Amino acid sequence: MPTITGSGFIQGTPLPDVIQGSPLPDDIWGLDGNDIILGLGADDVIHGGSGNDLICAGWGDDKVQGGPDDDTAHSEPGNDRLRGGDGMDLLSGDLNADAGDGEAGFDFCTPSTEVQVSC
Repeated sequence: MPTITGSGFIQGTPLPDVIQGSPLPDDIWGLDGNDIILGLGADDVIHGGSGNDLICAGWGDDKVQGGPDDDTAHSEPGNDRLRGGDGMDLLSGDLNADAGDGEAGFDFCTPSTEVQVSC
């Protein structure tokens, strides 16, 4: 599985990728494939795309959009917004003021005591 790193705008491939952001704000697009996406620092915008993706938002106030398949999105320190998309998604929060929306499909949410979710 290829590893893609960068900063700013980062785009995966149609195949499974490991995509790693930077300590700066990033706009990350997973595209197709079962991707592993690591946001790292700052306020990132992460789009999983098609495939069963694993997304770790990283530090900062991140916005995560899963995709049409079965995704797992985890919030780390920061006030994050997690959206699962269609499919069976797992959204997990941390101890900050996070918000999650499972959207369509059969979803699981594991919020912390301060997370607001809609599954």
